[in-house]
Amino acid sequence: MAIRDILDSEFILFGGKGGVGKTTCAAATAIALLPKKTLLVSSDPAHSVGDCLGQEIGDEITRVERAENLYALEISAEKTLRQFSSRLSAGNAPPLRDLGWH
Repeated sequence: MAIRDILDSEFILFGGKGGVGKTTCAAATAIALLPKKTLLVSSDPAHSVGDCLGQEIGDEITRVERAENLYALEISAEKTLRQFSSRLSAGNAPPLRDLGWH
């Protein structure tokens, strides 16, 4: 598979152990995809996507100021767990089968 094939994909995932450059590679790839509308998502608790892009990102989809069509999101695992726990306590959580568990 060539790099062009990867860049033409609808979804690109960077994974690996800490300190190998996942965030840097993901941010560089997102910029390389411009002007295609792109969402850069990080689940890293360090929230360093904002550092790479030079602006505050946070846990809601945010337009990147210096790059048209680039958006970013730093998922807050803590906030997501609180929301899910609250829904579960209230009886509003989806059944596990709706989350892909069978």
